[in-house]
Amino acid sequence: MKKVFVLGYHGFRNVGDDAILLAFLKSIKKYFLDLINKVYLYAYLKDLDIIKKNEKMLNLDSSNLKIISNLFDGFRAFLVSDIIVVTGGGHLHDYGSKSSKLKIFFAWFLIFLLAKILRKKVIMLNTSININSKLVSMYFKIISRLIDRISFRDKDSYIAAKRIGFSKTILGFDTATLLDPSDLKIFNTYREKSSNRILIALNLTAIHKHYFGKMELDYEIIDKIARSIAKIMELYDVEIELFVFTTSKRSWDIWIAKKFIEQIPSHLRPRIRLFVYDGSIGDLLTELSRADVIIASKFHSQVFAYLLRKPFVSILLHPKNVYFARDVGAPNETMIDIKAVPENVLLAKLIQIVESVKECRMYNCDYEHLMPKLSIDIAKKRAYYGIYSCLQIINTS
Repeated sequence: MKKVFVLGYHGFRNVGDDAILLAFLKSIKKYFLDLINKVYLYAYLKDLDIIKKNEKMLNLDSSNLKIISNLFDGFRAFLVSDIIVVTGGGHLHDYGSKSSKLKIFFAWFLIFLLAKILRKKVIMLNTSININSKLVSMYFKIISRLIDRISFRDKDSYIAAKRIGFSKTILGFDTATLLDPSDLKIFNTYREKSSNRILIALNLTAIHKHYFGKMELDYEIIDKIARSIAKIMELYDVEIELFVFTTSKRSWDIWIAKKFIEQIPSHLRPRIRLFVYDGSIGDLLTELSRADVIIASKFHSQVFAYLLRKPFVSILLHPKNVYFARDVGAPNETMIDIKAVPENVLLAKLIQIVESVKECRMYNCDYEHLMPKLSIDIAKKRAYYGIYSCLQIINTS
């Protein structure tokens, strides 16, 4: 029986990375029955509460799975494992300050190098990559020689990886899309809308503070969005549910959410609710499913909107947001380069989308013109293939 160590940024109260791990563990049981009896899985998870809050949705067989929550046990699992599986999407991004990128790149280089010295196989599942300099390109070429198999979650990443020499490269999709919305029935039931009021889900993030250590541009972006949302609230009977996806001690997202609320005139604030991720993926998806439209700043707020078949607006703050929106064929009117777009254009785009939602609700029609071209079924097949193709190394090692 092969021993497999699953590694990633799991259990740090970042809903995207938590969802990726849970989707991976669930898909192992659901889709990969030919492999499940051949492996013993170790999975590193900083906060075990994530498993407890999602155990009904997971329904895992613990006979061949051990969840590890401390670094010592994690290192020991690394040493005894035959295969190292890295999940998550942002490990190979040339984005952020030089010091933050250096820390991340050096850490992964050491992990991959140690794995190869110990003659372990290394695979990365449904990740993404972007390259902005020749130096980073050289680094990725070195990294490519330490990874045995890798799948990418978008076409831009897949093409870029092929160009710099990644071999055995597979086009997959984000692993979180393998979560099944039908599992929501075991959590909160859908709450009936009490009126014809349009519900807009909004997700914000302090991206520049996180990646560059600077908050000034985050201030400007939040102010621009807040002014446009306030005007929307004045013009239409809408309600805003503000979602905080990352709640770790090092995250500034809850602070940004509060800053946004402060910028909204006091007479409009009663129509704003705050939903803070507490570790339960099911509760978050259930609440998100109530929205008529989702304004998405974080990558996985786009993914969840897509998974739930909700119209969404992509706030293109990070290259991975751009790659996702392009890959799924999101309509141009739903893609907003928030740093470049003038405030009057932003407001006009949001008005156009709210009018479309209002019309569809009035005439009970679908949101086809606001939806991505790539079907969710194809995306799920790609995500499955991205995992399955890489895991075949279990049969050959």
